[in-house]
Amino acid sequence: MKNYRDRAVVMRSWPLGEADRIVEMYGMEAGKLRAVSKGVRGRRSRNSGLMQVTAEVDVMLWRGRDLDTLVQAALVRPNLVGPEIELDAYQAACELIETVDRLTPDRQPNPQIYRLLSTGLRMIAEEWSPFLLGSLLLRLLQLEGYAPLVGACSLCGRRDRLERFDFGSSSARCSDCGGEPVAPEVIAVVQRVLDARVREVLAQRPGPEAGGFEGLVARLVAEHAGRSLRSAGVRLTP
Repeated sequence: MKNYRDRAVVMRSWPLGEADRIVEMYGMEAGKLRAVSKGVRGRRSRNSGLMQVTAEVDVMLWRGRDLDTLVQAALVRPNLVGPEIELDAYQAACELIETVDRLTPDRQPNPQIYRLLSTGLRMIAEEWSPFLLGSLLLRLLQLEGYAPLVGACSLCGRRDRLERFDFGSSSARCSDCGGEPVAPEVIAVVQRVLDARVREVLAQRPGPEAGGFEGLVARLVAEHAGRSLRSAGVRLTP
């Protein structure tokens, strides 16, 4: 049992007793963890304004058996903290955080997920796009091994006329092989995100495919994380 340092994103917190809080964070080196922030609800606490949801912090923690203890904290970036933040952006950030929480086990570090969460929250705050939340969630599913198969029809191998999607197998299908209707433009967006061409997707002019893309990703999140997105549409076709 000893102190350790990490950089982490604050995911959520809840009261503990009269003055303390339990803070859940995703650390770059420690992964998802929970720590007690002692006295944080008191007026004189130095950490009371730091451990806000979406904030990125440098922390020193004392490792415990079940809960760690927050020893020191320094703010790196507040992200979406403050009354001037748009409600849609804050809700999108919460969707990303909650999905990370559902998909990731405790104390199993994954620097790629930390970077996606950290970069994603900054982009939500500064570079909003109708394609952004869906892109972040799809990349998260990919990192956790839940990427859909969209390069060819999962039944016959055909690479054109991919106009259907089977959520049971999480795969695209051609128009002859059944599945739920989905616009080919949506499948194309999914493929670009999986090919790490997110910047290209975010730069394109949003059309009807933006809602269909987010709707498809929302269904995938529901399948694999067991939760529905509050901010996402449900339409697969424009």
